Amino acid sequence: MRYNTDTALIEITKRSEEIKKRKSAGTTILLTSLSGMLLLALCFVSSVFVHASPVGVVFAQFGALMMDELTGGYVLSAVVGFTVASGLTVGIYRKNK
Repeated sequence: MRYNTDTALIEITKRSEEIKKRKSAGTTILLTSLSGMLLLALCFVSSVFVHASPVGVVFAQFGALMMDELTGGYVLSAVVGFTVASGLTVGIYRKNK
């Protein structure tokens, strides 16, 4: 069977789309597992800070809720999680562009 230029171009396009789908599936699996590991790490860090701090909640003026000094761990884990997620989002966006 002989190929002409049109059928060869169609076949090349179809194969390139299949390759892109396989690469995308691999990236999806990688990012899903990375997100799961980050979630487990966040849960671990949160559990360490919860068990380390005594339960002491004080209502301050203007309705602000102030906790003990170990609250910084929660803030730090939230900032780190947000930074990692933002970096992954930007990386994926630039890769797909």
